[in-house]
Amino acid sequence: MKKHTMEHVLYEMEMFLLAYAFYTDNEIELEKLSGTTSPEVSTRVIQQNFYYECFLIHTRNLIEFFGKKKDDSIVVSSIFFDPDHYYFNDADGKSKEAYGFICKTVSHMSSIRRQQEKTDALKRYLIDLIPEIVNRINSFLTEIFDESKVRASIAEELMDKEIDNLIKAVKSILTSMQKKNT
Repeated sequence: MKKHTMEHVLYEMEMFLLAYAFYTDNEIELEKLSGTTSPEVSTRVIQQNFYYECFLIHTRNLIEFFGKKKDDSIVVSSIFFDPDHYYFNDADGKSKEAYGFICKTVSHMSSIRRQQEKTDALKRYLIDLIPEIVNRINSFLTEIFDESKVRASIAEELMDKEIDNLIKAVKSILTSMQKKNT
């Protein structure tokens, strides 16, 4: 159980980044194995599906987090006084479309999973959304230490050693991903 708001937020960021990293690495390995019938393939496919679904769940959660308040959800306005620049500019509807598809894909057994064109569309939307989410995480980790922008309860949480370790872990993953992509 997480006792701080920041623990929830940083967990989502960390899992999003790790799941994406693992998913893309496994996808590359699977491409090498295409057409084989070895027993390894089923294990690798299971691992890829695990990472893919994990990645989708955390993507969905971060789309919600960087969105507007609904119900009792922890969203960016729970952290910052003026979070407008974090919200998705969804003029083209891509984040909304991806969000809906993700929910149908991971929340229940939907026939949409069998529709290749829908799956391909989701991948296109995710290709656009991933850098946007990563940029929001970078901005978040920079701005979180500006006490004039952060709610008092969050500023207090930032003094907790566990939160500091989580922030360092997320920053480390981002740095590692950026090095790998350059």
